[in-house]
Amino acid sequence: MDAGPAAIPDNVLKLFWDADKFGIDVRRHARYIICRVLDFGDTAEVRWLFDTYGEEAIKQVVASNPPLHPKSMNYWRKRFGLMTDDALADRVAEKPDV
Repeated sequence: MDAGPAAIPDNVLKLFWDADKFGIDVRRHARYIICRVLDFGDTAEVRWLFDTYGEEAIKQVVASNPPLHPKSMNYWRKRFGLMTDDALADRVAEKPDV
């Protein structure tokens, strides 16, 4: 993996609207990059993420309860098999009696 901003394509860099895009380092800021792309990335950006870091590294970040949006967290925990069906059911709002 190449370090430095040149290693991050423009379509991924746009996800870091609140950061110094030229100060982001692929290695040093891996957790930050992974979280941002998992929360806001589209298919191409997520594909870049998996190509860059690998599935196991991304799974480890998701397993560490990162600061992801709850919907993103639910998706990625389910995707990596980190959430049992019982735990998932507990997180789904109960349907009111009609």
